[in-house]
Amino acid sequence: GYFCAIILGIMVRILTKDYTELDLTKGFEFQIEMENPMLEEDHIPSAFSTQISFPPSPVNRKVFGYTPAMFLAPNVKRLEASVWIGGVPFVSGTLVYDGIEDGCLMYTFTEKVVELEGKIWEKSILEFDTGSIPSGSSKFSTPLLINKSNVAVQPYSKASRMPVSGEPEFGMVSTDILLFLQKYFNYTSASESVTYKTFIPSVPLRVILAECPVKIPSDLLFRNEWAEISILGRYHEYLYDDVAKPDSSKTAAAGKPSQSGSTTTDIASFLPDISFADLLKNLCRIFCATIFHDGNALRFINNADFFNQTDIEDLTDRISDDFSSEEEAAMSYKFGFSDDDSSESGDMEKNLENGSIEQIEEGDLKGILKHFTSKEDYSVVFEKSTGDVYSGRKYDGVVKKRYTSTGGGVTVDTETAYECDVLFQGAKPIENKIDDADDYDNSTDFILPKCSPEKIFSSDTSRVYKMTAIIEPNAVGDERDKKVYIGVSYGGQFFGHGVFQPVTRSDAMFVGTQSLTPSTLWDKYHKEFAEWLGKTRQRVSVDVNLSPIDLHNFRLYRPVYFKGRKWIVAKLSVTVAAGSEAVSTRGEFIEI
Repeated sequence: GYFCAIILGIMVRILTKDYTELDLTKGFEFQIEMENPMLEEDHIPSAFSTQISFPPSPVNRKVFGYTPAMFLAPNVKRLEASVWIGGVPFVSGTLVYDGIEDGCLMYTFTEKVVELEGKIWEKSILEFDTGSIPSGSSKFSTPLLINKSNVAVQPYSKASRMPVSGEPEFGMVSTDILLFLQKYFNYTSASESVTYKTFIPSVPLRVILAECPVKIPSDLLFRNEWAEISILGRYHEYLYDDVAKPDSSKTAAAGKPSQSGSTTTDIASFLPDISFADLLKNLCRIFCATIFHDGNALRFINNADFFNQTDIEDLTDRISDDFSSEEEAAMSYKFGFSDDDSSESGDMEKNLENGSIEQIEEGDLKGILKHFTSKEDYSVVFEKSTGDVYSGRKYDGVVKKRYTSTGGGVTVDTETAYECDVLFQGAKPIENKIDDADDYDNSTDFILPKCSPEKIFSSDTSRVYKMTAIIEPNAVGDERDKKVYIGVSYGGQFFGHGVFQPVTRSDAMFVGTQSLTPSTLWDKYHKEFAEWLGKTRQRVSVDVNLSPIDLHNFRLYRPVYFKGRKWIVAKLSVTVAAGSEAVSTRGEFIEI
């Protein structure tokens, strides 16, 4: 039997957003179930109910837009509402139309978080005139990126350099032929600054989630107060003939859209076609976390923290003696990022053992590139600090060309430049494999990009090194895609494995620490949860005596204690009947 809490007066009420009370069909029983989002695929809270019956009363007809005589469905198919039990709010969400039975309107209740349903590219971040790209904003950065299709291009080879004044071919070559503008996005140098068609902003999650109701620890997104977890905005809403560059002599009016439309856009409009819920779901997977309701707030809690909580709800005196029990089977656990291509390790381990691939542990960009010593043959190296396998060679990079009018010759100043590619990415999935067990796949849909160390000729006299993500563009004219590249933005770089070129000497100590690879995140965020799932555990179903106040204050993120053990609340089912004074609660619990 059920434990029942008896409260004088009608127990259950359903109120709309403006606090209009809906009439319920007297005696009709329904159940609201709250499942622990930590055990669900989306990691976002979502209570739901069985069908709820609403009679065609004057109030209900008005609120739902229903005319019984017309034999038509109500106009209002979705309605924000909250369920109150014993005069206390229990859960808020949306009533969803389900049909008509015996003349009554049938709706089900779902606890969808409305604020998370919108698309991230529909919000406003930073509006700007399409004639000029803004610069110097904390709301986005422009890291150097490589076009995946042009990764093998030698950007400073002789063929890529513009002829000098007086040279016979001068004026015949357009800037579109410049190979460094074909290879790179966001390329800047003393003579070139970012143009619209190579503009791909990196937008911090801090900015995207600024008005989000979910409380995410700031140190998770903003790391060491200088590097931020960000995603790339690869979609181009408009195609422009000639967009002015930041800090250029052109006026903003020089940038004219080649199609009719708005003359302004927003940094958000470059972002991929995902919702806030999609973004948070994948962020939860990356950091093995769950979003829980905490009263009217939403909290982002790491699963590992759950097992070490000292705030525990003691249910010893509220548990029925009658229970059912079953074995909760062990599960395998997997975490990884989505692959941007199908690169396989193949015989890499064998080649490492026999010396065909050189093993290095430089941990810095210059150190990696110096191993490419041949102009004719590619060298292959395995960098232990990133886990990546690089292939590269050096070539003569043109620093400067001078034309001598008297002799008619062209003098070329060269310096060692490098061509580099990533043959194998070390950021591979990690599994806690259990024989003959079902899988709990916590892998993210997001991509941790391959990154190549690049030497950039930023002027005739200046060289800079940058760790550069290799990405596939969302071509102008294509539909906005759902592909999300995630990484850490810092100093004009976008990377996931933690190795970067420090801008300041003090930042050098952080090289290797800001990694998002599965092997780096595993111990801190995933291991404890994976090992718990990998054990056979007891699962019990038992009636619980909870008053309306208890239900209002109940938190699924809080472990409970009874029968001498700690438990996770897997599910809480609350059954009520319209017009009845009784509420019954049954819980399902898994031992920790």
